[in-house]
Amino acid sequence: MRRIGRGGASAFLCLGLMLATLPAGIAPAADTADTADWPCPQPRAPDVTAGLYWEDPPIPADARWQDDAALVTLIDAVTAHGVPVAEGSARLAAFAETVPQAARARVLPVLFAGLVARINEQHRSAIARIEGLGRRQAAIAAKLRTLETATDEDSLEQRDLALRAYRAQSQMMGAVCHVPTELEARLGAYARALRAAL
Repeated sequence: MRRIGRGGASAFLCLGLMLATLPAGIAPAADTADTADWPCPQPRAPDVTAGLYWEDPPIPADARWQDDAALVTLIDAVTAHGVPVAEGSARLAAFAETVPQAARARVLPVLFAGLVARINEQHRSAIARIEGLGRRQAAIAAKLRTLETATDEDSLEQRDLALRAYRAQSQMMGAVCHVPTELEARLGAYARALRAAL
């Protein structure tokens, strides 16, 4: 009997093993509105909060970093995609050194508020992308279940395509699941760079 496309017996065995381990939903967390589409091993945290990284001096509730063009330019530069954390930290430290010592307790918390805002935008975008991938992967897994015992040529071809799509999604998931934690680590490094200048 024909197995799965060009993959032969090994692909058929892979499909059986994969289906045996697929849960009803692919999320490891509790099946709630917030976590049902969450496919990553890391906990889902939709926002990062300044308080996790910054204590004193306090960040003003009405921190208007958007009104300072120099701060906006710096924030955009160090949070841009692909900027190494070490480079961003160095730029923040260099900027802090240009602020008079007496003003740092006022300026640096406002700067950090802007960093939190920008990184949160990226963080939410990453969460949304991961959840979209999770929904697509769950749909592919459901399709594979319906084709598990297929024997006709068309269904076997669909199963072959679905299996390849599932593998591709899994590889992509492995990369994007790390993005939120990388953003959180970036924010922590930036907080340390600024606090060292206080």
